[in-house]
Amino acid sequence: MRKTALAVCLILAILALSAMSASAQFGLRKALGSVGVSYALGDPGTARIEYSNQKLILDGLYAHDNDRDSTIYGAELGWRFSSEQYELGGNSFVVGAGYYQDNPDVGADDSDFGFWAGIGDFGPSKRGLFYQFRYIFTGPLDGAQTILGWRF
Repeated sequence: MRKTALAVCLILAILALSAMSASAQFGLRKALGSVGVSYALGDPGTARIEYSNQKLILDGLYAHDNDRDSTIYGAELGWRFSSEQYELGGNSFVVGAGYYQDNPDVGADDSDFGFWAGIGDFGPSKRGLFYQFRYIFTGPLDGAQTILGWRF
């Protein structure tokens, strides 16, 4: 199962990078979206590669929980609500679901599908530094995450 989760994350990363290079080649960068890399502060810290367009957010993640000596892989899909529609002051609200593959050496295996919600700079048009706040409701990464990243 661990190899399957890793394969899913790698496929997501390849698709996101392919979309970015295709959009740059054909001058459609705004229409297709953007790719970002980010890190969620906390324990465990979580690295993500994220692709976002006007409505969807797709990301793959990796984390290592030192307390349980656990490696966590995951894939998340989110639906972005327009910041203009909900008057969020330039931020967007996103709800989504993900699968989190947990491989602990100590403790129970928390591999599971889960739901998450977030607010922050999920939009594809801004380049450079971005931030997000997410709450994951179930699984090995449950709880709040503060995310900082760079969008290309």
